[in-house]
Amino acid sequence: MTIQRKIFISLLVLGFFVSMFGCGAAKRNAQITPQLKAKEWKPKVQEMANNMGDYDIWAAGRSKARPWAIVFHPKDNPKKLNGTPDRWHKIEDKKVLLDIVGWMETYSTPPRLMSILGPAPERDFYAYVYSPLNQINTRIEDDNTIFVYEPDPARQM
Repeated sequence: MTIQRKIFISLLVLGFFVSMFGCGAAKRNAQITPQLKAKEWKPKVQEMANNMGDYDIWAAGRSKARPWAIVFHPKDNPKKLNGTPDRWHKIEDKKVLLDIVGWMETYSTPPRLMSILGPAPERDFYAYVYSPLNQINTRIEDDNTIFVYEPDPARQM
């Protein structure tokens, strides 16, 4: 057997194993995407602040007063969110929420209002997230639950 034939067979076997194990290891991912036009972000955040009783509101980031992200989870949504309890802090005071939103708007990259959507093909709505960061990491826990990691600007680079 020639060396070229051995290389070809080796690559063929390697390709087979990569395709078998690589596809099996693929994970279903949540999607975080803007759902509104940019000019509608601030009014929607203000609307959610005015109706805080309709949402479970959580913030996480470098401190309680200066978080990198705010999550608005509708209380009537059966889809669940989890996060590390010592990293995500519940916000129940409107003044605190508006102070955080105001601080985020002074950040060099303006915050965006995005939706957390479940895995394909359904892409069910889970919650809104308001953040100046480009990426909020998530993990699918089960068919009705998404884990939202603490935002980390260092990973944005």
